[in-house]
Amino acid sequence: MVRVVGKKITGLAVIPRLPKGFSHPIAIGEGSFSSVYRVRQKSLDRWVAIKVLQERNSERRVKLLNEARNQARMSIASIPAVYDAFARGQRVFIVMEWVKGVSLQAMLDKGIPRSEDRMALAGDLVAALAGLHRLGYAHRDLKPANILISPEAGIYLVDFGFAKKVGEGLQSMVGTVKGTPAYMAPEIWRGGAEVDFIKADLFALGKVLQELDPGPGCGPLIDSLLAQDPTARPESAISLWQAWQAAGFGTADSHWKATAGQVTSELLSKRLLQSAQQLLFAGREEEAYWILVECLQEDPDAAEALTLMSRFPALSRTRTRNRWAGAALAAMVLFAAAMMSAYFFGKRSERRILHPAAESNDHARALLLSRRALGGSSPGIAGIPAKFREFSPRRGTLTGILYLYARPGCDSLDLDGSGVDTMSATAGLTTSFGEHTVVCFDKHGVQLSQERVSLLPFQRKIIRAGRAAAKRGSAT
Repeated sequence: MVRVVGKKITGLAVIPRLPKGFSHPIAIGEGSFSSVYRVRQKSLDRWVAIKVLQERNSERRVKLLNEARNQARMSIASIPAVYDAFARGQRVFIVMEWVKGVSLQAMLDKGIPRSEDRMALAGDLVAALAGLHRLGYAHRDLKPANILISPEAGIYLVDFGFAKKVGEGLQSMVGTVKGTPAYMAPEIWRGGAEVDFIKADLFALGKVLQELDPGPGCGPLIDSLLAQDPTARPESAISLWQAWQAAGFGTADSHWKATAGQVTSELLSKRLLQSAQQLLFAGREEEAYWILVECLQEDPDAAEALTLMSRFPALSRTRTRNRWAGAALAAMVLFAAAMMSAYFFGKRSERRILHPAAESNDHARALLLSRRALGGSSPGIAGIPAKFREFSPRRGTLTGILYLYARPGCDSLDLDGSGVDTMSATAGLTTSFGEHTVVCFDKHGVQLSQERVSLLPFQRKIIRAGRAAAKRGSAT
């Protein structure tokens, strides 16, 4: 499938062709000149934001890389860090810190009813811009869409496509456009004399504060920011912040963080679902699986995500049939032979896992039948790794099920430090996904074994604990 940045399929942005080492993309922003995706950086096992800019002009690509270097030098808490920047063909990639949050524009669209929240946000915004001006930079495109609110970390100023180091004579990175019209200072429109972009930032800030409406007490300060004559405005956001504090306007109220967290989860879950749909369409099931898991973490009641998650086994079988239909006869024979071999190997492997418990325990035999009915016990199904084929009947949660069988001599079991009834353990224990510890004791309380178990969301896993496991552990 050809993937084109910026195009649309059924209303969704097509997955970009990412550089090697980046995966699991979700679209988190799109502008006139770039798109931004949250991706997984495999080498460091972390989430980052990657900004993708299409630019045919080689000189402008160099300027874009210089812009990234400018932001990399901005070492303040309210500016996302730049980790790397490079060009590949006619595209520029800027790798940045990913901040989980929501734009001020989205918050305003949702509504911020408490005046205390609006006041606190306004103060944090003034402080953030003061930090940027203290470094000698002007933002040049300050607007609600470029103000990111993180429930954990507060205000971030983002999208430095127009950032300018005052006094260095840097040109705009994107030509003649120097901001968003609704927030541009009048002197920019007038042209002529050189513009003081620090004071132009203050005019844009005044427009943003007008929309935020922090309260009548802030009126005189906001009016000073919106003065038509730039000389009538404060010198910078630094002096504005000092005046803000002198007037007694604080930033202590943190109730807005709960509201921001709610809006963040709502928007993020929608973006995650859209990205999972695109990844499935592109045949990237493993990435789609983990994106869906995160989607359900943000919104456990996301019906579409639950439906997609439950379809993974069917998707696997459909993709297998499609591949078989298009293969040559010789390839089909080889593939069938390999599948048959894998099937019988899997049958032997399955018997090793369940034997002798499966032969001596009616529940284990019933479990085996249920696993076969789900299509999850046959290792021969291609397309999706085995870990995606087993799902908990408790839909709507991100739990899995552990079936614990005690070997002879194992009289009691602990799961994550808590004792469990052995009969309940064989019937299945619903527990959260992630790492778990299973410990087995004899009748004297002597530990026979300890085993670490990794459980995936919606997965079922059978664990046999006891003396045999202790022998394996004794070597480590």
